[in-house]
Amino acid sequence: MHSLSRNRNLYFFGIFFIGLYIAIAFFQNLIQFNIGPRLFSLYSIPSWLILSAIIYFTGSSVLLEYYYEKRYRITFYTSAMAMAAVICLYYIVFNILTVKELNQYYFPAYGLVLATGLINSLSLVFSISGKRTFLKTAGIISVILGVILLVTWYGFQYTGNMPLKITLEKVHSWAGWINVIIPVFFILNLFQESKLAGKKNSTKTSDKVLSGLMSATVIIALIFTVYLGQRITRQSIVAVVPHGVTERDKGMAKPYEARYFISSKGDTLHYRLMKPMNYDPAKKYPLVLLLHHGGAHGSDNVSQIGGSDAPFFYNYLNREKYPAFLFVPQCPEATGWWEPSVDLSIMETIEALEKEFSTDVRRRYVMGTSGGGYGSWHFIGTHPKMFAAAIPICGAGDTGSAKNMVDVAIWAFHGEKDELVPVSSSRDMIAAIRKAGGNPKYTEFPDTGHNLGKEVQSTKGLLDWLFAQKRE
Repeated sequence: MHSLSRNRNLYFFGIFFIGLYIAIAFFQNLIQFNIGPRLFSLYSIPSWLILSAIIYFTGSSVLLEYYYEKRYRITFYTSAMAMAAVICLYYIVFNILTVKELNQYYFPAYGLVLATGLINSLSLVFSISGKRTFLKTAGIISVILGVILLVTWYGFQYTGNMPLKITLEKVHSWAGWINVIIPVFFILNLFQESKLAGKKNSTKTSDKVLSGLMSATVIIALIFTVYLGQRITRQSIVAVVPHGVTERDKGMAKPYEARYFISSKGDTLHYRLMKPMNYDPAKKYPLVLLLHHGGAHGSDNVSQIGGSDAPFFYNYLNREKYPAFLFVPQCPEATGWWEPSVDLSIMETIEALEKEFSTDVRRRYVMGTSGGGYGSWHFIGTHPKMFAAAIPICGAGDTGSAKNMVDVAIWAFHGEKDELVPVSSSRDMIAAIRKAGGNPKYTEFPDTGHNLGKEVQSTKGLLDWLFAQKRE
């Protein structure tokens, strides 16, 4: 009876932590749905990630103990394998968020999580654990979702078709949402087992101590979850509060023509356009894609001018000396430049502009600061043949895409004391491109933080270098 009572307490302990994990996964998905990739820039996310990993580990450990006691050997080992893969992914994501390292391992680790999860799901269906109705149901649904997640993930990574990427991303996202309900069946199974364990409490001191520790752990976990949850909620609300458009913003945007473009997938991209001074359709002009930082997202079609380097190019002397089309898009709320829908909209807008105006397809340039720096690295990594040159400023990129950038002229900038985007982000990208055979330029400002506008714009020869670049 003591063993049954102990198991009953353990089952309820597992039910609590599995249920709590469902709650925080649903909560996190909801926040991410509202603010998009900016979720991972919230101050409390690293702490939230640690809490989530601990809760996942605790609930999964109870399931492992259950499988072991029931002698579900195949399910035990496949679950342990899947659990190890998930914890490894947590570690990698935590490193990416805090020290900006291990970026190149994220996608392989995520693929491993999907693969081991699918193997574990198959064991729930076809091994002896499949005799339990709730476990088998969880396995069947998990197998279906696992196949969908793996196929869409693999397709997203290797297809170059942007409309298909968007479709795969949406399917993958919805499958991920549905996947959150799978642990409910584990809860139902443990609840069913708890009934078989009986209701009589153990009188053994060791069991009472264990029960007390479990109760204390439950209370502590609940307190931390509520505390961090409300902090993230407050921070996410601030992240989506519409920024006010000042008269100064309107003044800077006024010289640029306000436009919008609807992509082949139905997404609207607001942007501003400035034609070359004394535009002559008989001549061909460069096109400069100017990407704003993270504080100018929205649809007002004004904020992106002051949030980018557009005013630098609008300077009369620069416009006269370097005539070019200035294309300044505004990234929608809750998205990033690297989002497939945004990527597709920008590529299709460029295509439309080049049909409407006389542009030089060999002289397309991209420049961006902070979030726009991330975007600059993204576009030359995913569309290297589109751009002749790039100026990423205090941004970060995927070192795994460095091989795609070797033929793009690059001049990157970063501040050594940058606290928002560590200087290692640019250093790593430059090193990776050089290792791949490229020859990028890199300027690092000592004792300078994240705001590099004046330093970059006063760099001697910057625009001479940029407008001299041409693709073969």
